[in-house]
Amino acid sequence: MDTWLAQLDDGSGWTEQERALRDGEVSPWQRLEELADETGRTVTIAVVCLGRVTISLEAEGYPLTCGQTVVSHRETAQVYLKWVRREEQDRWVWRATDGKMAWRVVTPPGDPLHRHIRI
Repeated sequence: MDTWLAQLDDGSGWTEQERALRDGEVSPWQRLEELADETGRTVTIAVVCLGRVTISLEAEGYPLTCGQTVVSHRETAQVYLKWVRREEQDRWVWRATDGKMAWRVVTPPGDPLHRHIRI
């Protein structure tokens, strides 16, 4: 499985494959953020699934975002990661997976994940 799921503060659940999130030129996550903003809602929890690994992060009152990235590994290979990030004022908390393993990483705000993750 390769997807994310999110729950809004009204209890509604959304997945990356929702048709309503695929109508535009932005990513499904960005569209979910737009829809939540338009209705005065916030994302309370995000779950990311890749391979056999599922990771999640609760908002705890801070913005959440989901994404994916490719990280170079030992200069010869690239690893595909899916992640969820909570953007706190003084730090960003990340949960990431390559489908086999999972990581929790804390970075200064604005720092990219690949600078702090060891694969």
